[in-house]
Amino acid sequence: MFLKGRKKPIRLGDLYKVLAENRSQSLGFELEKAWDSEVVSYSRKNAINKTQPSLLKVLLRVYGMRYLLLGIFVGVEELLVQ
Repeated sequence: MFLKGRKKPIRLGDLYKVLAENRSQSLGFELEKAWDSEVVSYSRKNAINKTQPSLLKVLLRVYGMRYLLLGIFVGVEELLVQ
């Protein structure tokens, strides 16, 4: 891609297709569903211990495992390369 862009301007047709699971619409729906669940959980817990919905908790629940595994893989790779 960089070589193409170096030789001539990149056009829309030059770009790769995005996988369905990586489209912003599907990722947004997944995040929205998790956020709605967090808000419902907040409304139940609020009467008991005054907690608030946590965006960080939702992000970790939705994307945490993917990035944790990726981080472990990259860490192992870095240790083996050195």
